[in-house]
Amino acid sequence: MRFANALRSASCMLVLVVTSSSVFAQPSKAPRSKKSVAECATFDQADKGDDGVALSVRNSCAVPVACTMSWTLVCAPESKKRKSLHKEAASFTLADGASESRDASPAVCGADSWSLENIQWSCAPTRD
Repeated sequence: MRFANALRSASCMLVLVVTSSSVFAQPSKAPRSKKSVAECATFDQADKGDDGVALSVRNSCAVPVACTMSWTLVCAPESKKRKSLHKEAASFTLADGASESRDASPAVCGADSWSLENIQWSCAPTRD
């Protein structure tokens, strides 16, 4: 009998503690989810046939981003004597919703075959 009374009063106290702690608890602040630049800046490349490749970056971030692109055009990649490398790069700032494109043109290769290598791009929020 004593055990039953002790158990009953312990359960009542537990209910009071749970109820009062939930009444006085501060609302939890869920962490704000921020998009990273990796999620909102995108890169694309489109083949233009014999005219080269269009390299593009699009910004869908809520802030402006500063971007860079670089690539190496290789003329006569299979030839040991005529093979030549032409490194190119571009830097630009993109507002939200803007995009920028650069052409990797093989014109410098003349009639030789060509390939693009080491295509790299990066974007970071501007410091305004």
